[in-house]
Amino acid sequence: MALTVSYNATNRSWTVSDGTRSRTFGPGDIDATQSNSAITTYKFVSGNTTEFLSLTTTGTAAGQTRFVGAGIWQRQVNGSTTIDGRISSFAYGVQTPNGTLPRTGAASFDVKLLGARTFSTNIYALGGTGKLSVDFLSGGIAGSGFYDETDVQTNVTARGYNWNAFALLSKSANSFLGQLTLGSAGTGELHGAFFGPNAEEVGAAFSQNPNSDVAATGVIYGARGTTPVNTSTSLASPSTDQFYQPLSASVKGTLDGAGYLSAVGAGSGLASVHQGENGSPLVFYGSDGRIMWQPTKAGQVGLTYDFYTSSDYLRAGILTDRQSSIGQIDAFVYGFATANSSTPRTGTAAFNVSLNGGILANGSKISGVNGNGSFNVNFQTGAVSTLGAYTVGNAIPGTSAGLPGTQSDAGNWSGNATLSSSANAFNGDITFDGTTDYNGTLTGKFFGPAGEQIGAVVQANSSGGAVMAATLAGGRGSDSTASQSGLAGLTTTTVLNGNDSQYYVVNGLSPAEQALLDTNVEVTYNPTNKSYVLTSKTTGTNFGNAVQLSQTLAAADYKAAESTSTFDVYRGADYTARVFKFGSGNPSIALTYTSFAEVVRTDTVDGRQVATHYYVPFGGLTPSFQIPRTGSASYSGVVYGYGRNGATQREASLSGTSTFTADFAAGTGSAVLALTATDVGNNATSSLGNFTYSGSLAGNCPGCGVGNTFSLRGTGTDVLSTSFLNGMFFGANAAEWGGSFLLQLNPPGGQQSIYSGVTVGKKN
Repeated sequence: MALTVSYNATNRSWTVSDGTRSRTFGPGDIDATQSNSAITTYKFVSGNTTEFLSLTTTGTAAGQTRFVGAGIWQRQVNGSTTIDGRISSFAYGVQTPNGTLPRTGAASFDVKLLGARTFSTNIYALGGTGKLSVDFLSGGIAGSGFYDETDVQTNVTARGYNWNAFALLSKSANSFLGQLTLGSAGTGELHGAFFGPNAEEVGAAFSQNPNSDVAATGVIYGARGTTPVNTSTSLASPSTDQFYQPLSASVKGTLDGAGYLSAVGAGSGLASVHQGENGSPLVFYGSDGRIMWQPTKAGQVGLTYDFYTSSDYLRAGILTDRQSSIGQIDAFVYGFATANSSTPRTGTAAFNVSLNGGILANGSKISGVNGNGSFNVNFQTGAVSTLGAYTVGNAIPGTSAGLPGTQSDAGNWSGNATLSSSANAFNGDITFDGTTDYNGTLTGKFFGPAGEQIGAVVQANSSGGAVMAATLAGGRGSDSTASQSGLAGLTTTTVLNGNDSQYYVVNGLSPAEQALLDTNVEVTYNPTNKSYVLTSKTTGTNFGNAVQLSQTLAAADYKAAESTSTFDVYRGADYTARVFKFGSGNPSIALTYTSFAEVVRTDTVDGRQVATHYYVPFGGLTPSFQIPRTGSASYSGVVYGYGRNGATQREASLSGTSTFTADFAAGTGSAVLALTATDVGNNATSSLGNFTYSGSLAGNCPGCGVGNTFSLRGTGTDVLSTSFLNGMFFGANAAEWGGSFLLQLNPPGGQQSIYSGVTVGKKN
């Protein structure tokens, strides 16, 4: 109902009109018995009609508002057998021009609540206070407080009812629309605006259940306060009212009684997300004016949400609305975004991300989509790329149910975007290549003080009209560049994954020959000067008297004259190393994604200087989402190593070939090493035979299937149980593999042999 309020300064009268009824109240109508310093009440009687107009006192005194006032217009017509009553509430005053309304920042307002509630023929006067928090950037508004009710006939007061309000500020006008809930009267509409030259004050009117026995109307109004807004640093339990401007993708349709969709199209997305002080329930504000208050994580209700990425700085989730005939999915990311000035502008970074979202298609039910992938970012050039693998199923997203349910489609995604040179924002394109292809947009930003996490949303369509809305979010992870482009394609310093085996002799120990495996070695490769830094990252492991690997193969130590088509040679003050050349020119085996380093270094062990041999396979580790889950593959490769040959009682180097079979469907693998030992003293060679390592290819997480790292155990009658091979898959879709191994032999009646070494190979 439209209501106008006008003031005639000449005769100091007020006129109120609702388009159907109108009444003017002058100074002579003031009812002194119902007026005081805070409110002025006018009374007009005409026949069997009695009308009241109550207006708050405005001014500059304490507790008064200057630019906004509140009013209540009550009209009662006494019939012979019935009473017709009407109460209208309104806020009025000098509204803020839309051009000067703030569109950034946040503020709190100390507000008062005035109103009336009816129950049958009873009327109760409402009066209370509270706070209204406003985020001008996202448009979110949230308020709460307490009020009392006074029976106007008995003057009995009931105290301590609570009220809550949520509204969304228009993007193009000084107005907001939302809902207000009274503890004694339920939920109704809230209409308001800001007042004063620069939104110094606020006013809004509300109404509940206008056609019910229990109905209420009233107004909240007030001026800016000092309560902080948006100053919290906690996503889980904010210390102040906290609003977030989310990145959002959305898809909507119409649901029939059986859950099938029609009229599917892109939705309007979310404008704001609010979480109250100390972690009160979430409120989601739709850009189309929807206000979704207190959705749950229970799958059986119509409005549900779930977080699929929940960290210190970032939330990524899905909101699913299945109320009435609505079928809508909002995919969103929000949190503490990295400041523009703190967004990195040099170097590179990699992120491991998860994909979560939903798909709506005409004639189908809601589907869920999820997967895993990676982002690679070059902060200097602004290049952003992503790839991953996904599955589509029948689980409904946002309901805390396991996605994706029964699989209906699967494929891979790839995308490219550009990071703004002046802002924390990137935009680009993304494609999904399942049985049904999707093409769409990718929009994201970085989160955390220094870009520790990444969050993005996907809005994509199929040629048949299906629409996907999803999030991609996660934290710093492994660089997938080398696993896609190959080592020769690297142009910037890149951290590669590896492991190592080592062998050394300490005279005086029993046994003197020692060997061990290290499962976590990082190799930092600089392609510009061909330098390497090899560092063991293993923690919490007892290395005994062994020395963990930490060696730099400096550019200045590179020996071009000693290098061959197979190895690059490095020689420093206390080490010698050779790195297996990658690329088509290596006559031993041409590898694209994989290499290894053999380092012979002087270490101090048990107070003695010893020569330690390290064998470090490394490369572009296959992302876990590119590990095959079906079928099998065979690989051929080469072997290098060093140790003591028990048959000759002398140290020997190893050479040979390897075969490896990976059964991805069964999750098992078997490697066979055909080894030859060459005596380092007289170069005599001898065949050691074939040795088998086999076992599970399972990754490190329960139920995650084949991993990109694994461990196989040596088998055979002469092979000791301490013989292991730690393997890794390298390259796109596990194109290559490598591993470091420990081989201990104890033939009956013979002398024990012990070797450390490496094998690398590629798919046949």
